[in-house]
Amino acid sequence: MLSIDKKIYILCVANLRSGGPEALHQLRYYMDKAGLDAYIVYFNTTAGVNPMPPVYCTYGIKSKLLSEIEDHKGNILLTAESSTIMLNGFKNIQKYIWWLSVNWFDYKLATTYQIMKLNIRNLLGYKKQILSYNDFKLKDCTHLCGSKYAFEYVTSLGIGTPHYLVEPISKEFLEADINSDYVRNDEVLYNPAKPSEIMSKLLEDNAFKFKPLMNMVPAQLIESYKKAKLYIDFGHFGGPERMPKEAVYFGATILVNYRNAALNDFDIAIPLKYKVKEYNDLEQVKLMIKSMLDNYDANINDFEFFREKIKNLESNFMKQIEAIFYQS
Repeated sequence: MLSIDKKIYILCVANLRSGGPEALHQLRYYMDKAGLDAYIVYFNTTAGVNPMPPVYCTYGIKSKLLSEIEDHKGNILLTAESSTIMLNGFKNIQKYIWWLSVNWFDYKLATTYQIMKLNIRNLLGYKKQILSYNDFKLKDCTHLCGSKYAFEYVTSLGIGTPHYLVEPISKEFLEADINSDYVRNDEVLYNPAKPSEIMSKLLEDNAFKFKPLMNMVPAQLIESYKKAKLYIDFGHFGGPERMPKEAVYFGATILVNYRNAALNDFDIAIPLKYKVKEYNDLEQVKLMIKSMLDNYDANINDFEFFREKIKNLESNFMKQIEAIFYQS
C-alpha cells in the first residue's frame, strides 16, 4: 500500500496550453481526489510569470519548485514522454513516464538529431563521440500509457509491461449538459492546430462551410459541437486527441484518417467506414464529408459506443490511478 508520507511530483512545462499539460493537471486533480499527495512541478519557468495557464485553474493549484523535490526512494517523479530529460539528475526517486503520445518522445527526437550531427562531424573528420542523452535506463522506469497506440509502442521497446492510464475529457465538458436543443447545421468543424495536406486542399476547394475551432473558451466549443453534424481530423494522431472525443460526446459525428492511434478501435472507437485510408484523395474525402452531412440522422447511432466510452473515462481514470499508485 501507498505510504502516507509518499509524495508524487508531476513535471509539467510552464505556460503551455495543450493536451499534454492539461492531462498532467488533470492527473494531479484526480490524484488529490483519490487521497494522494501530488504536486505539479513546473519547468522552463519565466521569472515573474505565473507558470499555470489560467484555464487550468479549474484543476486547483498545488505545486512545488524543482528544488523542492525530495529525491527519496519512497517518492515518485512523473513526466510525459516529451520531457524525459527532466528525470536526469535524480538518483533515488521512482521514475514514471506517462506516454501521452509517441511522436513527441524526446529521447527519440534528440537521438535522431544527435545521430545526424555526429554523422556530419564524422564525415568532416572530427574525433568520434559517444551518443548520450539520458543518464537513466527506460527499463528502470514505470511506464503508463494514455492510448493503445502508445501501449503497443512501449511494449515493442522491450522495457517492461506498461499500464494503461487514459485521461478523461476536460472537466468543463464533463460538467456541461450534453443534451442539445439545437438544430444541427452543415458546418464542418476542424482544428487548425492539427494541419494536414488534405485539410489545406479542402479549405482551398471550399466545397463546404468549414468552421475552425480556435481561440474559443469551453462554452464556445460546446456550443459548436452541439450545433454541428460533423467534425473532421486528418492530423497525425500521435494519441487519441481530445477534440474528436469532445465532438462525439456532444453529439457530432467524426471523420478521421486511418493512421497511428486511429488505426485501432480502442483509441478511436468508431466503425472503420469513418476512418479514411486514402485520406489524401480529395475527391474521396469530399464524398465522405457530403455523405456524413446528408445522413447524420442515420449515422449518429454508429457513434453511441464511443460516446458511452467517453462518458466512462473519468470513473475508469480514478480506478487506474488507484490501481497503479496505491501499489507503488
